[in-house]
Order: sequence, then C-alpha cells, then structure tokens
Amino acid sequence: MGIRALFSLKSIFDKHASEEAKVQRGIIEKLARVGEEAIAIARTSGNYTDQTGNLRGSIGYVISYGGHVVGDAGFDPNVARETKKQRDGQTGAKEGKNLAYEMAGRHKSGYALVVVAGMYYGFYVEKRQYDVLTFTEAQARILANELLGNMFKVA
Repeated sequence: MGIRALFSLKSIFDKHASEEAKVQRGIIEKLARVGEEAIAIARTSGNYTDQTGNLRGSIGYVISYGGHVVGDAGFDPNVARETKKQRDGQTGAKEGKNLAYEMAGRHKSGYALVVVAGMYYGFYVEKRQYDVLTFTEAQARILANELLGNMFKVA
C-alpha cells in the first residue's frame, strides 16, 4: 500500500505559472493606476502657461518589467487644446514618450514606473517656481505606497 499522486509535475508548474501571471497583472494594474493618477494631477495642477502645448503633451508614464515595456499612457498631443488657440503638442508627445522609454530601459530587473514631463525645459519651468511634476511626484508616492504597501521601494 503506497501513496500515489493524482497530479503531475507539469500540472504543478502550470498552476505556479498561472498564479505568477495573476500577481504580475495585479502589480501592473496598480502601477498603471498610479501612472494614470500622476498624469491627471500633472495636467491639472501645473500652474504654468503652456505656450506651445508641448509640455503638457509630453506628460505620461511607462511601466517596464525586466527592462521591457509592458504598458504606457499619456503623451497626448491633443491635451494642449485646452484654450481657444489651436496648439500642437506633437513634439511634446514624441519627446515625452522617447524619454520615458529610454529611462524605463535602464531598469533591467523588476518593475519600474517612469512618469515624465518630457520636454527639456520642464526643469527650467520648475526653477521659476511653477509646478510641472513636483506635486505629482509627492502624490504618486503616497498612492503607490497605499496600493503596493511595502512590496516596492518607491524611489
């Protein structure tokens, strides 16, 4: 009389892979929620006049896992049309996306959420006491800690 397994090693590996995929989807969804909130905050709280539409159009995020992009959003040239003037944020959207992808690629292991305002002059706008991403960063840290707890180092 012995014990006989009613499962195979393959079924164990398949179940493990399935559970791992669920966890990964959950993490990516939470990071996307933080990214979406960051975009909303950055676009509405920015107390500067966007002359060309490029700075607000360059705001977006990228999520990467192991150095590979698994999601992105924002980088919207049409967000610049907030006034009666027709503004074209195409350059900003392109620059923002390029910068975010480049930065995300630097994180070769684990998950990364990169939120950017991709125009080079965003730094100078901040130096002139206007908020481009400073408030957004603080709020995103709070939300990330709420959603992810101690699972991640929020840098």
